Amino acid sequence: MHKLIRRAILCIAVCSSFSAIANDNTGNTTVTHVEVWQGGSIYVTTSETTKTNPASCSYTGTYKVSGMGTELLHTQLLSALVTSTTAKLTIYSGGCESNRPVIVAVALVKD
Repeated sequence: MHKLIRRAILCIAVCSSFSAIANDNTGNTTVTHVEVWQGGSIYVTTSETTKTNPASCSYTGTYKVSGMGTELLHTQLLSALVTSTTAKLTIYSGGCESNRPVIVAVALVKD
């Protein structure tokens, strides 16, 4: 019984720590540059004058895409770049990659 209660408390503590992390959105922006490196690193530049940086990353000239779903995000970003479609990016607030803010979602917005 005590093990079950401890596990429940641990689960509540872990789950509540994830919900405390709130990602941030860029608002409507234009993707101006997508750079893909061997090994899968993707760097993205947008038309924003001030980059969205909820994790206070030290380098804010570009965003980084990494992790699961990279291919889908890459496709969305290339689509936004090639068609000049407005995009709204969701930026991860729980950390940085290569000292850059991390894109975790891309929404294409029809003007």
